[in-house]
Amino acid sequence: MVDQTEVEIKFILDDAPAMRQKIVELGGRSRGQHAEINVRLDDTSRSLSTGGSLLRLRYIESDFEKHTLVTVKTPTAGEDTIFRARREIEFTVSEPDSMAAAFEVLGYMPIWRYEKRRETFELAGAEIALDETPLGTFMEIEGEEASIQAAANLIGMDVAAGSLKSYSELFACVKERLSLPMDDLTFEAFAGFTVNPDDIRACL
Repeated sequence: MVDQTEVEIKFILDDAPAMRQKIVELGGRSRGQHAEINVRLDDTSRSLSTGGSLLRLRYIESDFEKHTLVTVKTPTAGEDTIFRARREIEFTVSEPDSMAAAFEVLGYMPIWRYEKRRETFELAGAEIALDETPLGTFMEIEGEEASIQAAANLIGMDVAAGSLKSYSELFACVKERLSLPMDDLTFEAFAGFTVNPDDIRACL
């Protein structure tokens, strides 16, 4: 089980392969790639979402393994305008269907699905994730604030230009901005549809 304060910042990437190459050239060590299906849960009154909390089932699959994580996140802590910090409790479950059924009994039902393909790296004491999503490719840097700043400096990113928004917040903004018909952020839902990066930047 992980019980920690999650501190992170997000950037949209125009050239993900070039960024990956830069990270590797700077000594970033890849932890591998995997695909994710994420399912957010909430009650009928959306009390978790409204209060800034998160309950999620994350189904992870790589060439080597499959596992499922339950994640709980508290509302964002403090007033930091550069980094997003919140308590994160995360653990692996061996019977995800039973876990989902238990949540349903407690009143927590799936409300939103989103997918991404992620590769993670270690650099300057921080974790860097390159996320391919149906909206585009993003980079998340997570760790201690000093480590995030050090990693960002190494790869030439200005943390002041980063975003504190979650994928659900970005999706909601882009969906409204473009009047998108899809309700979930999945590759199937976005098949044949491309989002202009400028529309994403307008939501950052």
